[in-house]
Amino acid sequence: MDRAGPLAQNGWKGKERSQIVVIGTHKLEGPLDYEASLFDLFKEADPAPTSPFAGRTMEMLSVQLAPAQCDSMDQVKDLSSQIAGGVIRTQVPAGKYILYATVKVNGSMEVINGAPGANGPVLNHYNAAAVKKYLDRMSERIQSRIGPSDRACPIFFYG
Repeated sequence: MDRAGPLAQNGWKGKERSQIVVIGTHKLEGPLDYEASLFDLFKEADPAPTSPFAGRTMEMLSVQLAPAQCDSMDQVKDLSSQIAGGVIRTQVPAGKYILYATVKVNGSMEVINGAPGANGPVLNHYNAAAVKKYLDRMSERIQSRIGPSDRACPIFFYG
């Protein structure tokens, strides 16, 4: 008997996997010479889902420093040009500031309580091609068990 079940899909790749954007923050008080690795910022931004996917990856989208009480976007200092170097360095002026790290998490979580064989990363439900691939696979697996659908017993998944 095939224990994988019709919902099994262990091979989601790249943009087929769930993706989220999160913001990590560091509260700082200056004056201060500040330095943080991207790893430290990733740890701060990690959403720690109930069922994290071990193969998830993180991508730093932007890093900004802003006063804790920000009245204008002119007060925000964009540090994103330092991302490629792997370390963010800045001089924090006197006062309270917040460093904002915007992080994209690819393959953020693993399937929870899926059908037999439905393990691995969660499908990106906003990716039309991935959803179609999933529904086609499910439809094929069901039809392999019950035969092709006909007008007497239609299978409705999508139009």
